[in-house]
Amino acid sequence: MSRHVTKQRVWTIVLIWVSLVYLPRLACVIFGADMVYDKLIGQTELQVMWGYGEAYREYPGYSGVGGQVPDPSWTLPETAIRTVIYHPRGLFHPERGTLYVWYCQTEDGWVCFGSTWFSDFIQI
Repeated sequence: MSRHVTKQRVWTIVLIWVSLVYLPRLACVIFGADMVYDKLIGQTELQVMWGYGEAYREYPGYSGVGGQVPDPSWTLPETAIRTVIYHPRGLFHPERGTLYVWYCQTEDGWVCFGSTWFSDFIQI
């Protein structure tokens, strides 16, 4: 009987783990947005890194999603600008995808002035 209880516990743990890891991802995929704009405006680079991890890629200046150039009607900050790309992963980011963050240099360091997240299902 002891073996049966051990197997039952193992299957219970596996079921709980699958529920915690994969069901939120499935819900995000089915019910979540494909793109989210400007959610991170005003956050410092450190705050974004704490939330999304290390940068995947970084470019000096403004580099649009998929190489797009900024709309002429936009007013970009006059200070130094950086484009930083993250790939959110892990238990806290079941939605995965790609996150573009644009930082401008301020007295407080690098601060986000624009961001775009898009799911893995969007082709750029």
